Amino acid sequence: MNENEEPGPPPPPPIVLPPRRPPVTPVTEAEEARRRREAEETARRVGGAWSAAAAGRPGSAGRIPPAAVTLGTLLLFLVLGRFLWGWGHAAGLTALVLLHECGHVWAARRKGLPVTGLVFLPFVGAYVTTLRHGRDRETDAFVALMGPVFGAAGGVACLALAAVTRQPLFLDLAVWGFGLNLINLLPLAPLDGSAIAPVLVARTRTSRYDRRAGAVSSTAKTWLSVGYLGLALLLALGTYALPIHPFFHR
Repeated sequence: MNENEEPGPPPPPPIVLPPRRPPVTPVTEAEEARRRREAEETARRVGGAWSAAAAGRPGSAGRIPPAAVTLGTLLLFLVLGRFLWGWGHAAGLTALVLLHECGHVWAARRKGLPVTGLVFLPFVGAYVTTLRHGRDRETDAFVALMGPVFGAAGGVACLALAAVTRQPLFLDLAVWGFGLNLINLLPLAPLDGSAIAPVLVARTRTSRYDRRAGAVSSTAKTWLSVGYLGLALLLALGTYALPIHPFFHR
């Protein structure tokens, strides 16, 4: 370089490209089956440990069968409810709550999910648990929706019994069933609506290979939206229209 020449501009810094993210591959049926087997085994281990702790004795000898837990809490729910509503209303409400929870159990079994147990909570309701909750939003929404669907069917059955027997007891139970299941559809935790509403407002997948976080299929979103809104309309109609029916004033 000549001493009289001015130095040129410095060379530009090298361009550093961000690391390339590996492509996301869809989960195969074999992998999904393996995950479900692991969930089943975990459910059995956790259920056994919980039963042993509840019995106060370590080991398998102290385990409480899930059926005994369900039956015991159901009887407690019924007996305590009798002091508030009487035997007839307490028995009917217990049956409606049981039918609601059976909807969750049926939906979970239909999706191949392990159910750890059904427990009644006096003056509150009941709940079932699966160890797959939170891993698949569409499945969680389907399991949550089936509880109010079965509960609404129980309310319709009480309404039919009221029309046949002309007993106001069944009309009371129908209104209670419709109202409680309508409240359950509110998008508030831990109510069933809290698992359904996020799917209704989630992004829609463009294809089955679209694995964006929070995206759901258009088919599931459509059917869940129709079922959720239609069921809410039916329950609201039953809750607010039946009490003003002339049958209530006879």
